[in-house]
Amino acid sequence: MCWPHTSPHRVVNQGYCVSMVMELTTAESAARNGAMYFNGILRRKFDHEPSWASTRGLIRLAKAYAGHGLRKIGAHQSYIREDLVKYRLSGEAVKTLIPCALYVRNF
Repeated sequence: MCWPHTSPHRVVNQGYCVSMVMELTTAESAARNGAMYFNGILRRKFDHEPSWASTRGLIRLAKAYAGHGLRKIGAHQSYIREDLVKYRLSGEAVKTLIPCALYVRNF
């Protein structure tokens, strides 16, 4: 499987599926993630409109390092919501989900 790094994607499972989430990072993707994080800080906190595509050379590298540093010190709080469990599998029938009391998934 191959798709551009930042593109949205959807996986539709046909039947029961056990999945494993992995993140593979290269030096190029780590630099891009850091620079995009830094650009996001510039947009949200300083009302700038930076562009990844138009940035080159040392400025791109500086943004990458700045973004990694800002992420490590917690410069921006993420908007990750709680993952709530709403259904459980029924042991009596195949492919049957039963509504349950909501609780936070604990990985």
